[in-house]
Amino acid sequence: MYRYSVSFNDTMCSRPEWASAAASSKIKRIEFSCSQSSPVQTLTRAISALEKLQKDGAVEVSSIHIPFGAERWNIAHLDEVQRQANVRDILDFMKRIDVLGSKLFTIHGSGEPIPEEDRPRSIAQMRKSLAELVPAFEKRGAFLNVEILPRTCIGRSAEDLQAALEGLPETIGINFDVNHLCGHPEAVPDGIRLLSKRIRALHLSDYDGVDECHWYPGAGVLDWTGILNAVKSIGHDVLLIFEVTHISAAAWQHRQVAPELLFRAAENSAFFIENAEELTRRQKEFQF
Repeated sequence: MYRYSVSFNDTMCSRPEWASAAASSKIKRIEFSCSQSSPVQTLTRAISALEKLQKDGAVEVSSIHIPFGAERWNIAHLDEVQRQANVRDILDFMKRIDVLGSKLFTIHGSGEPIPEEDRPRSIAQMRKSLAELVPAFEKRGAFLNVEILPRTCIGRSAEDLQAALEGLPETIGINFDVNHLCGHPEAVPDGIRLLSKRIRALHLSDYDGVDECHWYPGAGVLDWTGILNAVKSIGHDVLLIFEVTHISAAAWQHRQVAPELLFRAAENSAFFIENAEELTRRQKEFQF
């Protein structure tokens, strides 16, 4: 069984107008993506807002994205003192968001760039960090899902991530980001099948096949019929999370579009994926 969800960051979730949009959306599940650059008060406001929305039955925080993109969140850091500090920061973060009760968590297995000669040590550091984090997630009955990542990161292909996680407990799952197999969009369906035993979530978006773009599904080159068929072959529940670069007004206008449009775009994307085979066929047959 699979379910759809939408990713929103802490800044968006703390906006009052976002709460009303979430309450009226057909998609009730969200991944709460926590930015490493947001002020502490922004995160606090977002957690408080989400806690209330969950109690009211308006949304379900079905996944939480642990902060990334800074040295303090890199669990593959080669400096052992820094790596240990980063693990402690993640555990402290977990305590802060425990009130939301999510059972799925997304984590980046590394930062970048990683020189080829440093990959073995970086993978060893990541594995050490994951092993140290496992008890906290086992206690919650939760999964810590390592994300497929692009370019030089750990997990830059399905085979790379499979090898990096070999032998780790089942508590360590996978979030398969279909946008991150740079240069190999055709490999996505088979990659999902290869990693299916550990996959607990997917990040859904489209791209040009060269490097991540995070467009809405259908705007790029991905085979969405093949992707959905691969997802359907997974023998356990998975969460499908739209992680897209949200639509926005022209930059010179310095304004944000109504949150209702962001939810509607995700709903339309789910409809497209569910009917991709027919819609793609009809598009090819259409005479301009």
